[in-house]
Amino acid sequence: MGEIKAVFLDRDGTINKDTGHLYRIEDFELLPGSLDALKLFMDSGIKIYIITNQAGIAKGIYREDDFQSLTTAMLAFFKAQGIVIEEVAYCPHHPEGSVAEYARNCLCRKPHTLLAEQILRRVAITPKEAVFVGDKNSDIESGRRLGMRTYLVLTGHGREHEATSEADYVVESLLEAARHITSSKAKRCGGPDRVDAIILAGGLGTRLRGVIGNLPKTLAPIKGKPFLDIILNRLNNYSFIGHVVIAVGYMGDKIRSEYAGSHRYCFEIRFSEEKELLGTGGALKKSIKYATTEDVIALNGDSYVDVDLVDLYRYHCDRAADFTMVVSEVDDMRRFGGVTMDGAGKITGYAEKGGYNEAGPLPGAVNAGVYLFQRRVFDAVPNSVPLSLERELFPGFISKNFYGYVSKGMFIDIGTPESYTIAGCSLEAVQNG
Repeated sequence: MGEIKAVFLDRDGTINKDTGHLYRIEDFELLPGSLDALKLFMDSGIKIYIITNQAGIAKGIYREDDFQSLTTAMLAFFKAQGIVIEEVAYCPHHPEGSVAEYARNCLCRKPHTLLAEQILRRVAITPKEAVFVGDKNSDIESGRRLGMRTYLVLTGHGREHEATSEADYVVESLLEAARHITSSKAKRCGGPDRVDAIILAGGLGTRLRGVIGNLPKTLAPIKGKPFLDIILNRLNNYSFIGHVVIAVGYMGDKIRSEYAGSHRYCFEIRFSEEKELLGTGGALKKSIKYATTEDVIALNGDSYVDVDLVDLYRYHCDRAADFTMVVSEVDDMRRFGGVTMDGAGKITGYAEKGGYNEAGPLPGAVNAGVYLFQRRVFDAVPNSVPLSLERELFPGFISKNFYGYVSKGMFIDIGTPESYTIAGCSLEAVQNG
C-alpha cells in the first residue's frame, strides 16, 4: 500500500454506536477503541474526514440544525482529545423522505461519491492516497467507485454485510483498521514481521465419507484429534502468524463449533464462509479480505508438509515473487498437480491432477498445498465466482513471478482412504506441534 494521506470514515456504527437516527449528544457513545484509532491517524499525519448519510433529516425525525448541533459538540470533544476532524460531510436526502425539501434521489448519498469527490479535489489528494472505512456495503461501494482501498468494520451493521461485502479488508473495528493503515509494510528479505494465514477447509471430501462419516474432511480424526489441529499447531510455532482465516463451506458449522473463540493458539482465528461452493480459487479470493497483511500464507486443509515458513518467506522475498508454491518430490504424481521449474526455481508448467496417461508410477515434483503470495495477485480475480486455483488460476500465474520452493520434509494428504490410513501413522509424531 502506498502512502496514505487521508481516511474517509462513516460515522454511526464505525466511530460511535449506531442507535438509529442519532441526533442528540447525550446519545453519542464512542465504540471501543475508536478514540485510539483516531489518535493513530493523527500521529501518522493522516487527515480524517467523516462522510455520513443522514436520512433522518429527509424523514422528518430530526432537523438539519439538530445534526449540526451534534456535529459541533462531537468536534469539540475530539479537539479536546487532540484530534482534528478536517470535515464532516453529510447527505440529508432520501428518495422516500417525508420532508419535500430533502425527498429526492441525489449524488451525495452513499454509495454515490459526490461528497468524497469534492473533498479530494479541494485538498488535492488522489483516491490512491486515501482509504474508506465503514460498516455497510454502501460505504464500501462508495470507496470502490472512487478507486480507494476499503475496510469493512464488523461493528455496527458490519456483520450483516460481511458475507456479501467486496471490501479489500474485513476487520473487527476501526482500531484494527487504523493499525493496519498506519503500519509499515513487513521488511522484504528479512524475517517476516507479521503474516496472516488462510486454511482452505471447504471441500466436500466425498472419497472419505465412508471412512469418517458425518464430518468435514479437515476434522478427520488422527489419533482421536482433528487433522486441522495439526496444521494449526504447526502455525502456532511461528510468532509472526497474525490471524488465521479458516475458509469453510461444506459442514462449516462443525468447524466453527470446534475452533470459534478458541484460546489455544497465539493467533486469532477468523472464518470466511462460502454460502455456495466457490472452488479453491474462489474460496481463496473471498478469504483474502479477512487477512490484513500484504503477504499471505495459504494452506490446503487436507494435506500436511513439513516446511520451514521462515525459510519459505526469505526465498519468496529474495526472488521478489508474486506467488510461491511449496513443491514436494513424490514417487507417483498421478493424483497430484505436477510442477515443472527452471534452474532458478521459476515455475514454467503446471499439470492438474488427473492429467496423466501413464499406467504405472510417475515420479516428479508436485504441488504440496502451501502457498505464499502477495495479495495484489488476486486483485483482478472476480469476487464470488467459482474458480479452481489449480485449473484456472495457476496457468495464468506462470506469466508472473511464480516460483516453486522445494521442501524435503514429509508431505502427506488425507484425500483418499488409503492416504488417510497412512496419515494416521505418519503424523503421530507431529500431532502436537
